Amino acid sequence: MTTEIYLNIVKYLRRLIEGTKWEGHVFTVGGCCRDRQLGLEIKDVDLAVDLPMGGVEFATWLWKKHLTCFRPVIFKRYGTAMTRLKAFPHDDIEIVQTRAEKYTDHNSRNPETAFGSLEDDCYRRDLTINSLYYDISRDRMLDITGRAIHDIKCRHIDTPTDPDATYDDDPVRILRTIRFATRLDWQIPERIMEAMKRNAPRLDIIKVERMRGEFEKMLLGPRPGRALELMNQVGVLDVLMPELKQLCELPLEGEPGTVWDHTLRTLNGIKEPDIALRMGALLHDMGKPASYSPTDSGEPRYPRHELRVQAPVMQILERLKYHSPFMKEVVFLCRHHTAARHWGRDGEKISDRDLRHLQYNCVSPSRFRALITLIDAINHAHSCALAKPGQGAAIMLRDEQMQAEGSAMYEYHLPFGERRIKNLKQMKSGPQVADCISFLMKEAYKNPLRSREQFEQLLLDFTPTHGEGVKGKNYPVAVQPMPDALVPLPGCKRGAGKEFGIPDSTAKALRRKEARKKNKVAQEAEAAASKQNKRKHKRGKRTKERVSEEPAEAAEAKNKRKKRRHHRSRRRKPAEKMSADKKA
Repeated sequence: MTTEIYLNIVKYLRRLIEGTKWEGHVFTVGGCCRDRQLGLEIKDVDLAVDLPMGGVEFATWLWKKHLTCFRPVIFKRYGTAMTRLKAFPHDDIEIVQTRAEKYTDHNSRNPETAFGSLEDDCYRRDLTINSLYYDISRDRMLDITGRAIHDIKCRHIDTPTDPDATYDDDPVRILRTIRFATRLDWQIPERIMEAMKRNAPRLDIIKVERMRGEFEKMLLGPRPGRALELMNQVGVLDVLMPELKQLCELPLEGEPGTVWDHTLRTLNGIKEPDIALRMGALLHDMGKPASYSPTDSGEPRYPRHELRVQAPVMQILERLKYHSPFMKEVVFLCRHHTAARHWGRDGEKISDRDLRHLQYNCVSPSRFRALITLIDAINHAHSCALAKPGQGAAIMLRDEQMQAEGSAMYEYHLPFGERRIKNLKQMKSGPQVADCISFLMKEAYKNPLRSREQFEQLLLDFTPTHGEGVKGKNYPVAVQPMPDALVPLPGCKRGAGKEFGIPDSTAKALRRKEARKKNKVAQEAEAAASKQNKRKHKRGKRTKERVSEEPAEAAEAKNKRKKRRHHRSRRRKPAEKMSADKKA
């Protein structure tokens, strides 16, 4: 939809309804009228018909005259229809009746609707700038409130009625107010801000999908940072994303300001209208609250905070009911936003091996570009002392060179798989095979253009470092086993592995492995005991347990006599049965 198409649709409808019962009753309304007054590009067309069930009947009338592409989609509850004209087959047109709304349940956003006049329809709208009507038949703009055109000229945000009543009826209008204020770069009056603060808690009654739609529009707008700041000021974040409030209290590492300030600057630095990328910019530091560990002098530190980002990000996105692929994309961006932290201010320390490793993790060039865009925005959001202005461009330049020479590792696969590795090394499936694959991938990061034969030779010269590999031989173990004294502990404090000459990460891994083994043994023992108890219970129902004090030989002779009697009785039964049948 463009402004030119909008004007052509208006002219087409004017000719179409001339001399019919619809003449003088069809209006364009809302965003198209607002954007036309502002001189902005028009993106959609909404029609209002001031007749009872006018939206549905007008759409049906167009269908019966064979002017639409399909039968109109009708929503009877609100008297709304959606259709497309054959003359403009690529543009949706929503047609509604003018209506009045009455909210009887204070805990619900679903009002009672009925046909209403133009005035009723006008005063139920969220903002004055959205309450303009254009009379198609008479070619004139209608400003029923008398304030809409003035507010547009003065760049003023206001509501058609009392703001408390407006926001109390539909709290989503708070989000819409913030969205229009940031999109148009207008200021919100103090009385409107106070009304939004008073009614922000009522967003609890709104479905998450409606709030998410408005929130996404704000994120994709030209000033997402200001939108988030306004949401924080009026209390919307307390309902929508309370986890973000923690960032407001965390100081930045090595520069003045808070993590929240840095997040907003990063978000404003993303120019691409990609919702996953902008969501990643908003949530990339969500691992810092859990990793905050100040030094002895009180300086803030957030060691490896990117490793703790997944849980809070997933919690936020699940609450907003995003689908799994989107959540995985955002988590990936947040987990890897520190991948280039050691590559130099202008990318002078870029290692081809590390860059190929990052390419391999990204899988596709599009995801790689998105990640570097995020990293570049983060670099520019820091103060001058910590900023890395040339790093992003240098990374992208080297990536293009690798793609040109064919050494990039997007969707890379080794020249052979696990079966060939086991045949060459004469080993079974297990950690040794994983060790070999890890070694081959490290060699591929150095030079992925090696031939199959070269990789096979590297593999033959390699010795796995995890226990028993080749049949009948033992490879040296990389680390000593964890002492039993540490095994029962559920966690591992920093530095606990130094006493035994192993890294902390290894201590944690061995601890978890031993705990899993013990849990498995305990579960198997419990299952065996349970199975035995069930058998005893079942046997006890058939016969009572007897405690025999007889000698072993007497008991054995008694059992033999029982068996003989049992066999004789089985042989007699058929004969007795036959004689009984003859008598009968």
